[in-house]
Amino acid sequence: MEANSVNQNILISVIVPVYNVEKYLNTCIESIVNQEYKNIEILLIDDGSTDNSGVICDEWASKDNRIKVFHQKNSGVSASRNLGIQKAEGKYFICIDSDDYVKPDHIRNLVETREKYPYVGHIWCCFETVTGDNEESATIFVADDNKDYSFYDRNQIYTLKEKWLGCGPCYILYDRDVIIKHNIKMDTSLTLGEDTLFNYEYLDSVKNTKIVISNKATYCYRYQDNGTLDTKYYDDLLDKYEYNMDVEKKYLEKWNVSEKEWDLYWNSRFYLYEKVFRNTFRKENQKLFLKKLKYNSDIMKSESYKNTYSKFSGYINPLFKKAYKSNSYVWVYMLSKISRLKSYLLRSKSY
Repeated sequence: MEANSVNQNILISVIVPVYNVEKYLNTCIESIVNQEYKNIEILLIDDGSTDNSGVICDEWASKDNRIKVFHQKNSGVSASRNLGIQKAEGKYFICIDSDDYVKPDHIRNLVETREKYPYVGHIWCCFETVTGDNEESATIFVADDNKDYSFYDRNQIYTLKEKWLGCGPCYILYDRDVIIKHNIKMDTSLTLGEDTLFNYEYLDSVKNTKIVISNKATYCYRYQDNGTLDTKYYDDLLDKYEYNMDVEKKYLEKWNVSEKEWDLYWNSRFYLYEKVFRNTFRKENQKLFLKKLKYNSDIMKSESYKNTYSKFSGYINPLFKKAYKSNSYVWVYMLSKISRLKSYLLRSKSY
């Protein structure tokens, strides 16, 4: 469908939180300015940047009257998105991270999907990941191959999460009236998973529970290894994960999800415990080795962990299976060391 065949009477707000991202910011804003869908307002929320990001925002605003810049003291990405929602004037809004970018038909893709399926509650699209500046490295994530559109329900949220959809806010067309009516906000007290919980609350607030997903990957997520959960130590990671998973569990119960979804939930929850265990042993954790072992062992003795493990249905090596049930992380640690040593010896032998 040609760009001019889509009704462009609807104003779409584009919310972009900005913090110290001068390297990529021009690429991001340019990709929005050059959208095929022209009836947009672009809200750049400068979150107290200490580099040239704020200046770049102002320069763009002087060149395009669709751009509005808001400067605030550093308050975090959730506060920035909340301010953007508050200031937005469009019927719908989308979120774009300032180190990412979108393809020229991104907004048209979402609006076109909304026009095709006006009765569906939720409009999503797909995305691709790019490592740094290497666009040839792109990995595309879609809901279903060989389909223009895919249809799901909110009670299949874990099936969608397995496809890497439903966690972030950057490929969803939000109805601002729903957000305002139900006073839905990003929780600024959280530093992990607040966008996922925002999506759950939004899914719960829309009467029509159906989700239609355009399998066009028009959002481009730039992956950078700059202190992610897989590389950085968090001393409160357990609390963060357990809080988020407990909130998700309440929604799954309310939505009466299937056994398949529950299996995916419990498996996901167990894998998060494994992340916590690994996090404990990151070099940034200055605690003594024995205290690290005790910390993980205490987790394994908790009712929350035991309940999660009892419902885990994924595959675990039989030896690890016993270790994870032992209430002592010593056995898990020793088996992990032996496993890594075995892998190293096998690789060395192959050379």
